[in-house]
Amino acid sequence: MKKFLALLIALAMVFALCACGEQAAAPAASGGSDAAPAPAQSSGGDAAPAAENWPSGRTIGMNLFVAGTPTFEIFATLARVYLDQTGDTLETFNDQQDINQVLADAETMVNFGCDGVLWWGVMDPFFQVGCPTYDNAGVYFAFNDCAPMGPELRAEIQDMEYFAGSCSCDNTLLGKQMGEAAVADGCKVALIFANEIGSTVVDRAIGFQEVFEAAGGKVVEVSHISAAGGEHIEATRNFLATYPDIDCIYGVSVDYITGASTVTAGKDIKLYGTDVNSEVLPRLLDGTFAGLNGGHWCSAYVSSALLINAMDGHKILGADGKPLYLYSPSVVVTPENAEYYEKYFINDIPFHYEDVQNLLYRNNPNVTYQDFENFLANYSVENVVAMHEG
Repeated sequence: MKKFLALLIALAMVFALCACGEQAAAPAASGGSDAAPAPAQSSGGDAAPAAENWPSGRTIGMNLFVAGTPTFEIFATLARVYLDQTGDTLETFNDQQDINQVLADAETMVNFGCDGVLWWGVMDPFFQVGCPTYDNAGVYFAFNDCAPMGPELRAEIQDMEYFAGSCSCDNTLLGKQMGEAAVADGCKVALIFANEIGSTVVDRAIGFQEVFEAAGGKVVEVSHISAAGGEHIEATRNFLATYPDIDCIYGVSVDYITGASTVTAGKDIKLYGTDVNSEVLPRLLDGTFAGLNGGHWCSAYVSSALLINAMDGHKILGADGKPLYLYSPSVVVTPENAEYYEKYFINDIPFHYEDVQNLLYRNNPNVTYQDFENFLANYSVENVVAMHEG
């Protein structure tokens, strides 16, 4: 136990992200139902009960590590696509960029009286502690955006009665996509800004490096400095002085390359980053950034649907009879599709309730894990545009 606590303390000291927003409301009793339905696999074939018989008025908890910023706020927006229609309420909890608060949220959301939880758990030691907290309290939980990395831990969680499933971003894919873009642009020497060691998004750096070096490129440094407080800006300046041959920089979040751009202005250095929001999209169009990808926050659609189905008594199970670990794809944003990305992914949301309602058993008693896999497999800017515009 001492070693485990020491690990948590060490991780807390090195893990920090930029955040803003207001603190969540103080704990209070939930107005949701007292008893959760027993888990059952949705196998399809039976008729769904009348709409008025479905439970409603439940409280769903969701922690936002960087509340007030585009990516985390859209997680909440997409969860509400379902909850506004099912008559349930989303209660958000602001971690205020405190990594310790992420783990504390497990107990906080249970004490608050949440009937279900969409948890952004960050790293394996937190999943190891937080998941039994939900399961022992009889609170259904699903993972959004982050999932455990260790196979043994993943299997252990799958056997928990109240685990509804997971949809996380494919961090390795995100890095690979930007690595491929850098290779295609002829880059040869790269600097990578990863996040703090222990964070799941470090896999983005691994994916970029794998693709880049396989194509003959050289990664001179993988920096784990935080993007908070502007330290990465001075680090960029120092790295460029140490390695004058650097011709590209990849940041696992756009915060890194936004800061780096203040140093690289006027230099022949291409910038690539993950997470596309309204603030950085114009910088792709004006040439400041060479490549961006994102849109992987669609995981919130899937994790919300998995949670609601489980709470409705119809847990979605895979072919192996276990709750699902799914990955949301990401999209590469280019000057050619940037206008559509802005229209349907930033100014609007890609799918509204009528577009995704069939992922809920209460609307579609034939829903299975294959419907979830098909939804993710067909997620792209092009398909969203075709759906809206024909």
